[in-house]
Amino acid sequence: MNSTDKQYYEVYLYNELSKSKQILITSYIASILMYNLYSSYVNSKNKLIKYRNNELSEIKNEWHAVKFGASEKFISRFLKSLIWPITLCSDIIPAVVLALNPKK
Repeated sequence: MNSTDKQYYEVYLYNELSKSKQILITSYIASILMYNLYSSYVNSKNKLIKYRNNELSEIKNEWHAVKFGASEKFISRFLKSLIWPITLCSDIIPAVVLALNPKK
């Protein structure tokens, strides 16, 4: 089986799934992409702010600061995006606890 036949076979397998499973798989892949995009944006923005406040002496311009922010911690960000449904509770609970128990 060559690579073209394999690609057609994978598409065939996907098309044979029920609509609900197709939606679930597509949504999961989209959530992985969105998680990575948003995290990259936040990290890039934070590095840009630090660069503009002269806190990053090793970076030579804004482009490199943003690029560094986007690529920093890429592997851990990608792995976390794969398991985000599992870690969702531990990410949300601290915010819920702080919201329900404000400082007096």
